[in-house]
Amino acid sequence: MELILALIVIVFALWFFNFLMGYRKKSISFTLEERHTGMTNIGKAAEKKLQEDGRDAVYIGNGLCRVDGSLYRLSERTVPMGGVPMQRIVLTIEKKASADEKIDLEPDK
Repeated sequence: MELILALIVIVFALWFFNFLMGYRKKSISFTLEERHTGMTNIGKAAEKKLQEDGRDAVYIGNGLCRVDGSLYRLSERTVPMGGVPMQRIVLTIEKKASADEKIDLEPDK
């Protein structure tokens, strides 16, 4: 019984770690080479990285990015790997905005 419980806990922990790191369908995740602070700086760095990878990307502002015509929410995670902090960017697709909700899709100037 204890072995089964331990296996369940291990599987859940692995699933949760993968969920946090952005390994899901319709998510874009990558690691930045340099450390960035502030959502605008992180968004611009993510935009540059995605464009280098051949994607049509624009950082709109407020944590929103348009990538290949789809709207994504940007989030940043700092994960220690071997004692060194690694900055991981996760873009999750946004649900369609309701008719009452208006999102300004023009990039910040």
